[in-house]
Amino acid sequence: MASGASGRKGDALSVYQRGTSMAVIQGDEDANVLIGTLNDDIILGHGGDDIIIPRFGTNTLDGGSGNDTFRLTGIEGTNFYRGGSGFDTILVADVPHYINYVAISIGTMSGIEAIQNTSSKDAYIVTNSSLDLRTIALQNIKEIWGGDGANHIYAEVIHDRSLGLIGATVRGNGGDDSLWGTSLADTLDGGDGDDKLYGGDGNDLLIGGAGADQLYGELGDDQLLGGAGNDILVGGAGSDTLSGGEGNDLLHGGAGNDHLFGGAGADVFWFERNEGTDIVYDFTSGVDKIYVGSSVSNVNVLSHQGNAVLSFDDSTYVILTGVSPSAITGSDFIWA
Repeated sequence: MASGASGRKGDALSVYQRGTSMAVIQGDEDANVLIGTLNDDIILGHGGDDIIIPRFGTNTLDGGSGNDTFRLTGIEGTNFYRGGSGFDTILVADVPHYINYVAISIGTMSGIEAIQNTSSKDAYIVTNSSLDLRTIALQNIKEIWGGDGANHIYAEVIHDRSLGLIGATVRGNGGDDSLWGTSLADTLDGGDGDDKLYGGDGNDLLIGGAGADQLYGELGDDQLLGGAGNDILVGGAGSDTLSGGEGNDLLHGGAGNDHLFGGAGADVFWFERNEGTDIVYDFTSGVDKIYVGSSVSNVNVLSHQGNAVLSFDDSTYVILTGVSPSAITGSDFIWA
């Protein structure tokens, strides 16, 4: 940026960096409407309840003090938001008819209290960086997408105009992502990379995708899909369904009556005391293993309708469907 650029508040200053024009647009202490250019802009609201309307390019937006609105119409590039003091809102409105959906592309964000979509189009939050939405009111947001890098995304409950409060759909895409769900029913999709997914409360769907993923359902009746790779799946409390997919996976249903599918590969099924009655649907003796947790003292092999039933201190029961009790040997167990 060229040195010596100056001007009054309210002016658009043309400055240059490596031959690219960049506008600096400033408001004053009153309520201003500040509109970006076709280039990369820096827009500074300063005081007052400002309306800031970015356009194309990569823009840095700072509302300053006051209750500011960053107004989007679907033609913007990536924006870096700083709300400042006051109640600040990213608002999607007045989207042209030729735009099918709106990507709210966020570089970084601080001081934003609400992200709202009042248009008739679907709106998606898109970021290549870490994003914490837990204290932000989301309204009519379809999904939250990470980029191809390593993302850390904390989701928030979304208020949908027709469905009321709903959980979030968060997609990590490429990279080693960490995704956190909400208190409602969420869908977390890690995509490629070695991802960590945390469902939180609610009945969640966690999809690891390719890579060595870690999926934690936590509370609620969750469905965990590991996908390809050597994954760790932990259901937590509730009646969960765990499916490891391809690879050598570790599955732990946790408290509640769980359904476990190891999938292809040599899988390990982990059990502790007082974890309900679980069903393992594809255990292969001599290939898969039963991990006996440190809280367990004794394991007995019982029979029910021709299937082996493992009793862990008479407090956790595991049905191995299609496996004869006589097929179970000591080598099938790993003791903590």
